[in-house]
Amino acid sequence: MPRWKEPTIADSIPDQLLNGADAKTAFSNNGLLDQSKKALAGRVLNAEMDYRV
Repeated sequence: MPRWKEPTIADSIPDQLLNGADAKTAFSNNGLLDQSKKALAGRVLNAEMDYRV
């Protein structure tokens, strides 16, 4: 059994998200990582609100 788990995200996804931009911009303020965290947090919160009875 391998110690390292294969990534489940295809290599093409980060390329599509960067859309030709310099990868360094992903780490800048309001860059790709910040935007992704905000979008993911929003979806999680919406899912929680939808799940509550």
